[in-house]
Amino acid sequence: MRRVRFMATCVCCAFLLLLSGSRAGNSKAADDLKTGLVGYWKLAGDCKDYSGQGNHGVNHVVEFAAKGPDGSTGGVAQFNGRSNFIEVPHNDSLSLGTSDFSMTVWVKCDESGTDTIGDIVSKYDVSKRKGLNFQVLDNQFRQPANRRNVLFGIDNAKTSSWTDCGNTAAPKSVGTFSLCVHKGKLYSGSYTRNNGARSDLNPQGGHVYRYEGGTRWADCGRLGKSSNVLTLASYKGHLYGGVAFDAVENGSAAKVYRYEEDSGRWIDCGQVGNSLRVECMAVFGGRLYAGTFGAHFLGDKYSVYRYEGGEKWSPFLPTSWTGNWPDKGGHPMVVSLGVYNDMLFAASTPISRYENGKWLSCGLADVNNCNQKWGWAIYRGNLYLGTYDKGYVYRWKGGEQWADCGRLTEEKNTEVMALSVYNGGLYGSVYHTGEVFRYEGDTKWTNLGQLGKRGKRTKVGTVTGELPPIWSRCYGGRPGASRIPALAVYQGKLFAGVWNWEFDLPGHVFSIEAGKSVTYDHELGAGWKHLAAVKEANMLKLFVDGQLIASSTTFNPDDFDISNNETLKIGFGTHDYFNGKMAQVRMYDRALADKEIGRLYQHK
Repeated sequence: MRRVRFMATCVCCAFLLLLSGSRAGNSKAADDLKTGLVGYWKLAGDCKDYSGQGNHGVNHVVEFAAKGPDGSTGGVAQFNGRSNFIEVPHNDSLSLGTSDFSMTVWVKCDESGTDTIGDIVSKYDVSKRKGLNFQVLDNQFRQPANRRNVLFGIDNAKTSSWTDCGNTAAPKSVGTFSLCVHKGKLYSGSYTRNNGARSDLNPQGGHVYRYEGGTRWADCGRLGKSSNVLTLASYKGHLYGGVAFDAVENGSAAKVYRYEEDSGRWIDCGQVGNSLRVECMAVFGGRLYAGTFGAHFLGDKYSVYRYEGGEKWSPFLPTSWTGNWPDKGGHPMVVSLGVYNDMLFAASTPISRYENGKWLSCGLADVNNCNQKWGWAIYRGNLYLGTYDKGYVYRWKGGEQWADCGRLTEEKNTEVMALSVYNGGLYGSVYHTGEVFRYEGDTKWTNLGQLGKRGKRTKVGTVTGELPPIWSRCYGGRPGASRIPALAVYQGKLFAGVWNWEFDLPGHVFSIEAGKSVTYDHELGAGWKHLAAVKEANMLKLFVDGQLIASSTTFNPDDFDISNNETLKIGFGTHDYFNGKMAQVRMYDRALADKEIGRLYQHK
């Protein structure tokens, strides 16, 4: 009996020693995760710094009543996407210089789908282009080129030269009209010239291509019998393409197709009203919308449609808009759709917005003769819009008021076709010069170079057949001109798709780097996600739910001193106010190891 008691005592002692060792190990692991902390904002009821560095935040109307990743109430911050954020005054402990550093956070994106998600953490000097950006990126102009893609970037006013990423154009195609990031890949929609609206005259038309790296593109096939893929959208796990001039019996040519990746087939999703072209698409409130052009030729009075599934589209915007392009008569035409602050914006000659169940006027009908509106972007919490025909960009001030943000170029008959936010900057592309510009504030823009070559003014073809006279000038185009109708952020770079009017100058896709950045090129899904951004030596790393998902190209750390005197902002930055929930923001002055990031993910 004594022997049994002795053995039991030994077992208990051994268990206690193991438990003590386990606790010591856990304590050591916890201590490791405190090493190098310069900021730890739990956001559990307040915005205090629990790192011991005294970097307490100033609350700009952020609420703390929501449930956190562990389900407890009051454990996270709720950001409204409109105006609230947390501001941390600058001090020396937040001057990262050229050193390694890390940031980790739990985020839950707003699931309504009626706004961009915005910035997580920002410490960036816009005037000097110096600092860091950590954000969930949405770029929507004529299409959602980027939808809920995570970007982590640094910059010290460094810009690379342009890199030629190859030609997506089929024979007798003039290049790229649309770019879209979908499930980790970059897709391009082609634009083809021919001698009529019936695209079957050129069977190479209306293709979508997938970027394979370097200068290689894979042909994903043709969308029906279309000649042009004007817009692409990633929606509910599938890639959708909106086309022009699809040959159908009743003369209507505007259709949408869905890509089935397993089979490589494009599934017909039906005609979008009675029109010639699907000019734009947007995802708003979890639904897919399309804007059309050419309905006035075919007797349709609608210009915005909502996808109902299968091959069904329902009219969403009955309109009697009157405009002065391409003629002086009244006709419905929507060339771009934008999503901002729970509103859907539709651009024709005037601008309208759908808000609280009603369509309201936003004005900007004929200011500076801007009779076409193309690119939308959300930059520093404001809505920007690119226009034609003098190349102006405007910032919406609410109601029918707009602020003039300058012209990108002084050349005549220019249009700002695409706007994109990328690593702290706002970028715009231009027709007919084929140039890309970066916004420097106020009304100033910097030219980053010409990508579209000027042609030899060779004939590009004119329309034949029974079409209105308008197409003889619009479809024939401007000899010698080039356009950049699409921009997208992918693999930490800004990509630009070029479209030349001439057969002898097929359009290429180019890329450029501003500073260094790394991106998660998938849509950040619903629910709580753990994100980690790491600068380690000469590389940036991005982690999602404890897994390394992307690394940047290498760089010289001495080139990227990101120290600045700006305040550190949680929930706001160079893109937009954060829309969703956030918890456990940590900032280190060292590079966390992969295992440490895994531990932070496991322990909510």
